Amino acid sequence: MVAYRHARKALPKLEQDFDVKEFEDYLCSEIFTDARAYFEVVRASEGNPRDFLKILALCCGNLITPGKQRKADSARSISIAANYFADTKAEPLENDPQIMSLYERIFKRVVRTKCKAFLTSKEFERDPRMLELWHYRFIHVVNSAFATLDENENAQTYTVYSIDYGKLLTLKIDEQGDTLVNKAVEFFEAMATLNNRILGGIGNRLADALQNETTRDPLRKIAGTFSVSLTGVEKEKLNSTFLTKNCVIDDLLIDDPLTEPASEEPTSKKPTSKKPTSKKPTSR
Repeated sequence: MVAYRHARKALPKLEQDFDVKEFEDYLCSEIFTDARAYFEVVRASEGNPRDFLKILALCCGNLITPGKQRKADSARSISIAANYFADTKAEPLENDPQIMSLYERIFKRVVRTKCKAFLTSKEFERDPRMLELWHYRFIHVVNSAFATLDENENAQTYTVYSIDYGKLLTLKIDEQGDTLVNKAVEFFEAMATLNNRILGGIGNRLADALQNETTRDPLRKIAGTFSVSLTGVEKEKLNSTFLTKNCVIDDLLIDDPLTEPASEEPTSKKPTSKKPTSKKPTSR
């Protein structure tokens, strides 16, 4: 709907030939190899129209680059989404160690629970660190008033967030790429031990090449991207009981290793942005 609305503004006659469903089908068949490749763009945008349009535009670049005209498959969509996170989202806060420390600890918790969603009690909804992460789209609000009952049947209200999909893609690509390259190294090292001078020499050279970072890094990304395009990223949807028992991160907000003791004199610190931090985040 977002892409259709923007395309219709640029091409007023578009709606004479396509309705919303027909336009989506056109994207899936003419810009992407299939609906799954297009869906990766939708997931990576996390409901943010600006991110969706930018990632979609990058995928469309395949069709206008001279000599490289080809539709975007799932692997290409995943690669673009992961690079988009690294190139546009990671930079604004990378010089703020306290916020990045919190983000990395949240991310490790998400990896451990194998669930991209996490929760905070309502008392933390105005925490300035969470507001910064939300503002720069490192995290996204899924539900700002998630009500449930605890073990004692008392009502509890949480804010439900999700970690950015691009960050998950980056992790999976790195992990699966490392696994595949390591297996290749083991194979070629075994080949090097063969009682055959030619095959042994080839195996030894290839094993050495794959352990060289100049060669290993691009191969790891290519192998990881292809693997993720086949296996996917997220687990199946989980119920509210699992979320409240395993995915509440209040302890991370209270126990921050980079927070200065109250007795110390506060040090001046350059703000990461000029926006007010008192605004309550909403789903977007």
